[in-house]
Amino acid sequence: MPHSKRINSLIAKRDALMTKIAKAHAQEAREARKLQTRQKVLIGAAVLSAILKNRFTQDQLMKLLRENLSERDYQVFRI
Repeated sequence: MPHSKRINSLIAKRDALMTKIAKAHAQEAREARKLQTRQKVLIGAAVLSAILKNRFTQDQLMKLLRENLSERDYQVFRI
């Protein structure tokens, strides 16, 4: 049995809303990733600054990396 015009209209509105919701979720996810990337960059800059000012030794950094990174990520530093 075919839907009435009213039901078809409501279905179209629902589909449009679902599309808007999906886009909003995607935008929020992009913004969260962007914020997380910025945080990582700033943390890295702070650690490098501390090393250059002799407040944090390279050995401390290597220990921190070894304890908190996966083996694959740790190998990026070719240590």
